[in-house]
Amino acid sequence: MTKKGSSAFFIEGKRSDNLHINDCPFSEESLKKDSNNTEKEQEVTYEPSGLTIMDMKGGQFSRGLKLPSNENETTTITEHDGNPSEESEKGPVKTVPPKQSENLPTKPRNKHLKDIESFVSHYEENPDYIIDEGFLGQSLPIHRYFRSIKENHVPKRERDRIPIYYGNGYVRFSEKGYYSFFFSDGVSIDSNWYQPHFFVSREFIDYFFPFVKNYCKKNGGTINIYIQSRFWLGKTKNGKSVLRFQNRGEKLTPFIYFTERM
Repeated sequence: MTKKGSSAFFIEGKRSDNLHINDCPFSEESLKKDSNNTEKEQEVTYEPSGLTIMDMKGGQFSRGLKLPSNENETTTITEHDGNPSEESEKGPVKTVPPKQSENLPTKPRNKHLKDIESFVSHYEENPDYIIDEGFLGQSLPIHRYFRSIKENHVPKRERDRIPIYYGNGYVRFSEKGYYSFFFSDGVSIDSNWYQPHFFVSREFIDYFFPFVKNYCKKNGGTINIYIQSRFWLGKTKNGKSVLRFQNRGEKLTPFIYFTERM
């Protein structure tokens, strides 16, 4: 740009010279830093530490099942390819040529459980599976993080830690286009009797839990229901108390999971 006119134009320069300022990510200095960081990343190899960490944010899992978007995505947040629960501390595991890895220092890599799917799978396979570094820094069997739906309650604090509540129940399909899930066990709150239930979209259930449709067709049998959400007492238009879960609709889907009863 010059002072002669108000319009801007470019002057062809030497393409062999890097004329980017130092703060620019394409400058020689920045490119050297990136190159040095890459070399440093290859100076360490990772191996499993044997520890499994529960990874939550705000008392709930940070990941969950998610339907593909309208852009024809074929993956979900839980990354079903391979083991969804194994992750390095900082992104994917860094690899190095086999000849060099024998002489490189090793760094422990923890296994992180970030979604209800991984938690339920480990729980059903082995209820005594050990979770390390819980919210108080202790190691506990995984069954300690599960509670019967009867133990759910209306929270005194909105952000308290939420366990995974479970129970057997049944499902019905509504003419309005959604599935209704009912726990077989009733719950008594403030001397009133409720049957916990919630609604889930047809698209979500048919995509991730196709066996549910068969239960609806047979109109019989119960399934295992897992949910990470507190109860919430509301009022109908007529002033009648109704029991709901804190999360509803699409906000609930990351915190529910279903398995077939054997």
